[in-house]
Amino acid sequence: MTSSTVPAPANAGPQKAEAFPKLTPAQLQRLEPHGHRRKLAEGEVVGEPGQPVTKIFVVLSGQLDAFARNTVQLSTNPAINFTAGMFTGERSILSGERFLGRIAATVPSEVLEIERDELLNVMATDTQLRHLSARVHSSAARAHRPGTG
Repeated sequence: MTSSTVPAPANAGPQKAEAFPKLTPAQLQRLEPHGHRRKLAEGEVVGEPGQPVTKIFVVLSGQLDAFARNTVQLSTNPAINFTAGMFTGERSILSGERFLGRIAATVPSEVLEIERDELLNVMATDTQLRHLSARVHSSAARAHRPGTG
């Protein structure tokens, strides 16, 4: 997936993604060997509407924002922000969906990128992370996550 940049939006107070769990330091440590760290510049885009979701992004520092797309254009105000310990794309990557909106760093950030096959391996062997995935699916059924399907 090629990255592009987008100007940082005017701060209109995006919602915290409180309905979605934060990984504990122990969970992050167990995930680390299955991905690679990537530094993102402010405004760098990691997902665009219509692109296949092939990896998840675990925020290690900084913030990623999800910009929802309506039928005509992307919102200029983030719908949800993902801060340290949170992750994007898990539900979409497992179901084979595409990005519904844009995911971009709003400040210089560092993420852990985990490819689909590695995520599946982790979930097959780590029951705690598999249960966390079930919580994400349950939360998503109650409150659809803009930008990531």
